[in-house]
Amino acid sequence: MLSLEKSSFVECAKMFSHKKRDDKYFQEESLPIYAYVVENNIDPNLEIVRGREKYSWDARIGNDIILEVVQALPPKAYMVRKGLSKGLCSTEIWYHIQDEIYFPDVIVKSIQLKQKKIYPEKRILLVSVLGEYTYESDDRIFQWVSQIRRTTDRGQFAGIYLVDVSRLKIYSIF
Repeated sequence: MLSLEKSSFVECAKMFSHKKRDDKYFQEESLPIYAYVVENNIDPNLEIVRGREKYSWDARIGNDIILEVVQALPPKAYMVRKGLSKGLCSTEIWYHIQDEIYFPDVIVKSIQLKQKKIYPEKRILLVSVLGEYTYESDDRIFQWVSQIRRTTDRGQFAGIYLVDVSRLKIYSIF
């Protein structure tokens, strides 16, 4: 039987408030990387090295695959996350509603910021988005991908993928 204790909700709220660096890494990098590995049937025996600010990449899989990860978040998303983790939902929800309208632009901006950097080796860009923006809807994401393709390009990346971290699903942008 499922047991929902108050302590588990408290721990979940702490994780999403990003008070610990590991919580931030888990949500923003580990989940998209895991989704990429699963979606691409990558050999589980290959070594996955996390960059964790030691390297110029976020993950290296074996000797051939280098991943860069960015989380697409609207400018005031931290206010929504902070408010919800404290049980508030007044003005924070207003920001969230506005974010949903312009979210493809947020994704494009995240891609373009990464494209401005010069990387020494080819890599794949994973753009992670939270399910609260996608509504876990394939149709919504396909509309976004179409709009994103008209607005930006692959740039220096070997590929660009959108990752819905709530479902661990990947969608090819380029």
